[in-house]
Amino acid sequence: MENWLKAQLRIEEAQRKQSNMLVLSSLELKTLPGEIGHLHHLIEVHLSGNKLTLLPDSICDLAKLRVLIVESNALEALPDCIGQLQHLRYLNLSRNRLESLPESLGRLTRLDFLNLPHNRLTHLPASIGDLHQLTFLNLDHNQIGALPDSMAGLAALGDLIVSHNPLAALPPHIGQLTRLGRIEANHTRISVLPSSLFELPALTRLELRHNQLAALPEAIGALSRLEYLELAGNQLAHLPESIGSLTRLIELNVSDNQLRELPESIGNLTHLRRLVLSGNRLAHLPESFRRLKNLVSLDLSGNPLTVIPDQLRDLAFSTLTLRNLPANRLPDDLHAANLEIDGCRQITKLPRRLSASAISLADTGIRALPRSLAHATLQWRGIDIPKRLILRPNRISLDNIYKKYYDGDNNSYREAAMRRRALVTLMGVERFVLEAEAQGHAKQLDSDRAPEGRRRLLRIEIPFDHHEVVALVVTPAGGDTPLVLRVPPKVKRCAE
Repeated sequence: MENWLKAQLRIEEAQRKQSNMLVLSSLELKTLPGEIGHLHHLIEVHLSGNKLTLLPDSICDLAKLRVLIVESNALEALPDCIGQLQHLRYLNLSRNRLESLPESLGRLTRLDFLNLPHNRLTHLPASIGDLHQLTFLNLDHNQIGALPDSMAGLAALGDLIVSHNPLAALPPHIGQLTRLGRIEANHTRISVLPSSLFELPALTRLELRHNQLAALPEAIGALSRLEYLELAGNQLAHLPESIGSLTRLIELNVSDNQLRELPESIGNLTHLRRLVLSGNRLAHLPESFRRLKNLVSLDLSGNPLTVIPDQLRDLAFSTLTLRNLPANRLPDDLHAANLEIDGCRQITKLPRRLSASAISLADTGIRALPRSLAHATLQWRGIDIPKRLILRPNRISLDNIYKKYYDGDNNSYREAAMRRRALVTLMGVERFVLEAEAQGHAKQLDSDRAPEGRRRLLRIEIPFDHHEVVALVVTPAGGDTPLVLRVPPKVKRCAE
């Protein structure tokens, strides 16, 4: 009741002052006072963050209204009279419960901006094609299975966002939208692209992540103004040679596909600055890769690269990501401000002339660093580690791990614990267990004699940590070197 009275007072004040703006946002209103329709001078109405399920017909009497914002409500429908708002230019209805739109929407012929994400729309009215001045249309996170052919009439449209819908295809006549500069159709069911798409003369950004595309046609090379191309999470087995014609391309993301090789023409993308190739089946890079002189960010993670390509030596990266590769060495003279080689377990040392400002090396075999990295920031899964403890691994001891970062400050406690775990990784779990036993911090919970050797279940207490480490250690038969198989999530008897 208090908020309802507050809304009425604001309406009365707007009437008295002849204000051109009315703000009734975040009042938890379930309905609007009917008196709102008397404010014929209003140009803007803000109703966000309420609990409105309907708009009163009286809102359609606001003949001068240009801006209507009703996001984050519970609207289930729009009044049929919405088409009377002939001067409306900006309509934001995001995060409601709309399942359909009235045909009268097409009478909003001055509408420039239409925002409808996070609703329950299953279709659009054919009259949407009458919005000839519309430049921005966002339909993200709805249930739309097809776009009407009438959308070819949206001659002024510059931005089309239809991601997170069960769309099977883009409209066949999308090529008629000659001013379209951005298309975002991520997380849909699109498997084939219409031929007219490649006739869009103004397209600079095309996002088609996580769809069902198995191939790109050669015609993609006709998108001569394209600068951003996102194709991650599809089923692409190859890229066409014509991709080398996209000479204005700045960013290309083809991660998580099935690419086994790249076309030689990729070397023509001399304006390319960011390239994401992670999660494919690439075993090598083309020689033309050396020509990508403007490339500053490259991600090759998760490919079957047994050798890091020498072509990378000719480039200078701000970020080079090489996580989870089977390669056992890095090229000499590699230059990367930020180098990430987490998960490259076969890499045991770094090149002497490696140049990097920061390097992340969790789950690698590296135990020492070259002098060229003396001033680099070292990281373990994004956490900085003081380099002095890594440059001399023989000085890493359990005491370093226990005490180095404990300052009694609860605010930094979690970070300190994570850093200690980082150092455990660097010093080696086997050595960690040996020192813990030697210093009396390890308590044996259980042991048995298995065919492969002796198995011990240990609890290792780390001072200042909230939890204890429980490790299953196996000493192989006929040997003295312990091998840690796993850290069990629960403490169980070995016999279990």
